[in-house]
Amino acid sequence: MGAGIVVGAAVDSLPAENTTVYVEGNPFYYSNGVYYAPQGTQYVIVPPPAGAVVSTLPGSCTNVYSQSGAYSDCGGAFYADVENGYKVITPPVGVSVNSLPDGAQSTFINGTTYFTFGGAYYQPYYSGSDVVYVVVNNPNAN
Repeated sequence: MGAGIVVGAAVDSLPAENTTVYVEGNPFYYSNGVYYAPQGTQYVIVPPPAGAVVSTLPGSCTNVYSQSGAYSDCGGAFYADVENGYKVITPPVGVSVNSLPDGAQSTFINGTTYFTFGGAYYQPYYSGSDVVYVVVNNPNAN
């Protein structure tokens, strides 16, 4: 997200160039990688809603892979290619990323450090001398 754009912030009007996307019948507005939800007379910046389909990806996305396929990681929001664009999906277990999304929080569960962001759990691993982060199942769900 751009400078000054924070999830939870409210704005009085939408950017001039925006697209309406519906998720389970609810309208969201998308502009330059940012999603807005109507709230009263304002619009609140929200995390990318799972199920939203957009025609263009936000800037600075990277391609990531797991056994289940290829995806785009856009700062912790994951997208899958679909027929009419790119669909926001829950972070796929097994995907490895080189860096954590901004705002990821560390947590210590059963003797292991994880990082959480957007409902996903990232576990650090060494790949040679580099640290990578793999999306894993929720360690509390056992």
